[in-house]
Amino acid sequence: MGLTSNTGPYNAAANVYGVDDPVMTKIPRSKFQFMIEMTLNSSIPLLDESYGRQFVFDRVQTVSIPDQQHNVVRVNQYNRPRYVPTRLEINPATIIFYDTKDSQFQFLLQAYARHYFHGHNVDERTMVSYDTVAPAFNGTFGTKAVPTEQRFFFERIRIISTDSAISSGEGSRLM
Repeated sequence: MGLTSNTGPYNAAANVYGVDDPVMTKIPRSKFQFMIEMTLNSSIPLLDESYGRQFVFDRVQTVSIPDQQHNVVRVNQYNRPRYVPTRLEINPATIIFYDTKDSQFQFLLQAYARHYFHGHNVDERTMVSYDTVAPAFNGTFGTKAVPTEQRFFFERIRIISTDSAISSGEGSRLM
């Protein structure tokens, strides 16, 4: 008895999940069925231009959509509880993927850290010195100001689903 055999008189789960279909196309998603295409802002200077400004990652394990949470406070109005929304918190999207042997993601992280912060390569003498008033110490830690046209490091992030028989050869766009 295989996965595509008849499950009996009427089985609603088998109907929904396609167990009785001759060819099973309604299977759960597996890992690595997403692609991420990231395009960097054209006004940001890069250390190594040979990588280009568009990165495509094929080995994406999971992608989550940004989530929102409403904070609510309970107040009493003439001995009746009322719930007042106070703020909206937006949680970021989470992407889990693996770097390939060409180190595209490593280069992307270094460029991101160098753009908004002072990069990963802070001089060791600056790190171990306790002289915080020295001119060499100023401007080596924390965020740095960026021009308005360089505010956003990523110009576009495109998530492409490549999983089921529903999507065409190029995939369906999620975000």
